[in-house]
Amino acid sequence: MSSLLIPEPWRSFLVDIDSYVTEDHYFHCLGGFVVTHLYGSVRTTSDIDFLTLVGRNNDLIEYAGIGSPLYKKFGLYLDPVGVANVPDSYEERLIEMYPGSFKNLRLFALDPYDMPDARPCPLAPPWVVSPHRQSAAPCTCN
Repeated sequence: MSSLLIPEPWRSFLVDIDSYVTEDHYFHCLGGFVVTHLYGSVRTTSDIDFLTLVGRNNDLIEYAGIGSPLYKKFGLYLDPVGVANVPDSYEERLIEMYPGSFKNLRLFALDPYDMPDARPCPLAPPWVVSPHRQSAAPCTCN
């Protein structure tokens, strides 16, 4: 898939990040970016929420996080999510977004059934259960 199929200003933002990272960098994405770009929701967002349990590059966050040079250039930013209710075995259901569009950057989206469970804990309603979740236990991170 060509990066030309990614709408602007997202394409330029992601191409800039791809040229910044020097090795393979994987993001497990959730939130507004995913529901807008992959699942067709009609809404706006200015960030890419990604799970930091996969890895966090502080230099990259300084370069592309809120208040960063890329934020000032595009009005977009990377938003690391450190605490989230991640459904069991969610990795098995990840969907690659824009495969083959970048040299080093790989974006993976949570399955739509996993999205309600993976909301950041303080906001996650305890009664939301996906077909992949083992229980409806309330968030305990507060």
